[in-house]
Amino acid sequence: MPCGGMSFSPRAATQRELGYEIEQGKSCQPEIKGYTREYLGASSPRSQQIKEHLEQQGLSGAAAAQIAAHQTRDNKSTAITHEEMQGRHRQLAARFGDQPEHIVSEARARQVEEISPEDKHHKIESALSYSREKNVERQAVVDERDLLRDSLRRSMGYACFADVREGFEQRTRSGDLIERESRSPARAFTTGRMIEYERDTIAVVRAGQNQYEPLVSSETWRAVDEKHSHLKASQRAAVEQVLSSQDKIVTMEGAAG
Repeated sequence: MPCGGMSFSPRAATQRELGYEIEQGKSCQPEIKGYTREYLGASSPRSQQIKEHLEQQGLSGAAAAQIAAHQTRDNKSTAITHEEMQGRHRQLAARFGDQPEHIVSEARARQVEEISPEDKHHKIESALSYSREKNVERQAVVDERDLLRDSLRRSMGYACFADVREGFEQRTRSGDLIERESRSPARAFTTGRMIEYERDTIAVVRAGQNQYEPLVSSETWRAVDEKHSHLKASQRAAVEQVLSSQDKIVTMEGAAG
């Protein structure tokens, strides 16, 4: 599933400064690098408990999981103490090679200085440029949320949402990103270069209007049309439009087929 959330916080940047390596989790959340999926799964007994309950009942889906979470919840009267929980975590870590201890030791050995304002600004600007080029590559107008999402992913570990948002707004004020009308609740943006491309395309289309003889005459088309009665009316209309056009460029919009 593509990552669509934007739950980024300053904590990832702080963890990086403490020496931890940061990577994207399954849902694109920032995670400390180095833990195996097996250890992370084993360290979440509630998730495993719910999974086993669903399998026993032959159920699946988010709704069933939510019900299972309530049905398998431990009675508070049997809750273990903090010391007992720590002991369980230590035993679990030992089974998986003491990953937490190794990761903390490696982080302490590579602790880095807090990123300078200049380097931080460069990281944010680089992330914003990357996001702009990636999203405008195939779309003339891009949803603001997509631009922010990819900027945040690119700058993970160096900047928080507020930093990226500030850089994004600066680009809109400078004209690097140009707001356009959008049907969605979120704002939509394009670039000056994309607007020029669109204008050039429109100019080429207009210059080629009514400049050529149709590929097929009306008489020929009627004869051809009679032999292709299996086509839908919309499909026949599309073929007729292409073959009878006198324009250099013919554009069509519609469903597949």
